[in-house]
Amino acid sequence: MTAAALDAHVVVARREFTLDAAIRVDAGEVVAVMGPSGAGKSTLLGALAGLVRPTGGRIRLGDAVLDDGTRRGHVAPMHRGVVLLGQDPRLFPHLTALENVAFALHVGGSRGARARADAATWLERVGLGGAGDRRPDRLSGGQQQRVALARALAAAPQALLLDEPLTSLDPETAADIRSVLAEQVRATGSTTVVVTHDAIDAVTLADRLVVVEGGRIVQQGAVRVVLGAPATRFAAAIAGVNRLEGVARGGGWASAAGDVALPAVDGARVDAAVQEGQPLVAVFAPSAVDVRTRVDASADDASAWPARVARLEATLGGVRVVADAHGQLVSAELAVSHAADLGLAPGVAVTLSVDPRAVRLLAA
Repeated sequence: MTAAALDAHVVVARREFTLDAAIRVDAGEVVAVMGPSGAGKSTLLGALAGLVRPTGGRIRLGDAVLDDGTRRGHVAPMHRGVVLLGQDPRLFPHLTALENVAFALHVGGSRGARARADAATWLERVGLGGAGDRRPDRLSGGQQQRVALARALAAAPQALLLDEPLTSLDPETAADIRSVLAEQVRATGSTTVVVTHDAIDAVTLADRLVVVEGGRIVQQGAVRVVLGAPATRFAAAIAGVNRLEGVARGGGWASAAGDVALPAVDGARVDAAVQEGQPLVAVFAPSAVDVRTRVDASADDASAWPARVARLEATLGGVRVVADAHGQLVSAELAVSHAADLGLAPGVAVTLSVDPRAVRLLAA
């Protein structure tokens, strides 16, 4: 099979939750889907794969209609030309790695020596050229996922669906598999939808990013555009930035109550032309936030905000301090030693300050 465009409007209505999302993936394009737990990501992928029956909408792959929201208009999973790869490799335990990959080729009509030769080639492509005679119980988790990827791509699907395939792997193994995924998905030109919780997957693998919250698509676009201008607090969290909602005030930004503000300065990045008092969003990196104890703060600094530490989170490079400034949650990144010197702990009073030149102002 060859890659085909995927055009879907998926409606799945349940007693306490409704997914209503429209997604378009061009032939050969890779789209990442992100969202908080319970947002509907896996339901969306299950509907595309045929494992979840939509109650409305329409799913088209190439020229074929896979679902039209009715029982009669539902194409069974095995006849869709779609392959779903999740966290569990789901390898056949009684077959070797080579035989697992060859199985997909047998389903596609290839037989005998030709199927085995092609399976061996696929194992080579995912870095397992010498492991064809091993059964799954003799392979590591990362190796099993490589075999599963080889089997998925060997099936030559019109669309490849990936449901957080790296979640159960350790960081080093996940990085290796991510590289293999990126290389092979591009090499095969597969139309791909990848559900992930990690922005690195979106940056590495995808052309576009779709953010789903509460069963709805709240933002979509080129990965760098979505991460650079997040439309919701969740999108800001995956982008690793602060996103504060407020209003335009005096050429700068202020919270609606006016108790937290960023004054206008030369060099500030203003991506919105809004009138005084109109909604405005301030976006800035945690590294742009300075944290001091109250006694160290300057009372003359207009962008210094009194706050209290809400929680501390460990990061690879130190500590993330999440503080509450009059209802605005602001994250800052500090070295562990600096956080210790300040005596930071939940409830401790601090002053936050942000250089307005490090802030990007966006229309809400």
